Amino acid sequence: MYIRMNGTDRTDRTDSLVKSEFVNKVENLCDAFECIDEEILEKLCVYSHALNRTLNLSRSATIANIRLYYYIINDNRNGFEILNYILTNENSGYQKLNNEEKIALIKKNVAISNNVFVYI
Repeated sequence: MYIRMNGTDRTDRTDSLVKSEFVNKVENLCDAFECIDEEILEKLCVYSHALNRTLNLSRSATIANIRLYYYIINDNRNGFEILNYILTNENSGYQKLNNEEKIALIKKNVAISNNVFVYI
């Protein structure tokens, strides 16, 4: 049963609000990742034994991966939610940490580097 309000279904308005909150969540995470210091990103590199070289974290490719995951895939890989909590929730304490502590916190969460980060 639908409840009509001003010519629109109430469920349509609720769905629209939920979608708006979802888009805000994703874009806030992308904005927060965009603001990570370059010094931190440089230290989040990984060494590939197969390629015999160091791979650098790509800011733009990682942001594209975040959007791809949330808007299209959304298969419950928890690294995305962990990164979202660390970067966007003030209770995580991330903003109070120095750069070395931020790097250690992010590196400690293997799901982030395995599922979220894109290295080139």
